[in-house]
Amino acid sequence: MKFNMKRIPEYIKKNSSRAKKDLQEQAHDMFRNAVDEEIVWTNHIIGNGVLGINENSTDVYTKWLANQRLKDIGFKPIYTGEKYEKNPYSHLDRIADTGG
Repeated sequence: MKFNMKRIPEYIKKNSSRAKKDLQEQAHDMFRNAVDEEIVWTNHIIGNGVLGINENSTDVYTKWLANQRLKDIGFKPIYTGEKYEKNPYSHLDRIADTGG
């Protein structure tokens, strides 16, 4: 069964503000844990060994991406600050395009 990301915002609209707040808090906790683990893993595997990628940019990218995914499902972003508003790897999008 494929999970449909559109169902979360639909659920939020149909339920009370308290249900939304509880769900957002749970999502934030899960995202924080996932982001922390992803940063540790990526730095272990890649570290500063790839041109254009370093431990700081990995941290910023992972948190930026988490914010994007949270917004996609109708939640507020976790990470604040100007550095989390732009993809630090946007220059790599051209070579990562696998759309065919």
